[in-house]
Amino acid sequence: TLLSLAMPNLVKAREDSRRQACIANLKRIQGAKEQWALATNARPTARPRSRELYGAGRYILTRPRCPSGGAYWIGDISSPPQCT
Repeated sequence: TLLSLAMPNLVKAREDSRRQACIANLKRIQGAKEQWALATNARPTARPRSRELYGAGRYILTRPRCPSGGAYWIGDISSPPQCT
């Protein structure tokens, strides 16, 4: 039936959407890390804490949530953030 043909496309579209949202979150986190590093004169090995990046008056208002239920790892300034 038509539904059985459309389901794989719907699943793929949902996965693509989640992946794109995750990439956008990682870019936001990286930008917040860079702004934090400039504001605090941090070294490349410095590692900001989530409370220094997220929240009112911080670089990102609300903590990003992984659309697939994973967790974000901020890491140090010289490393890109990652998602499980």
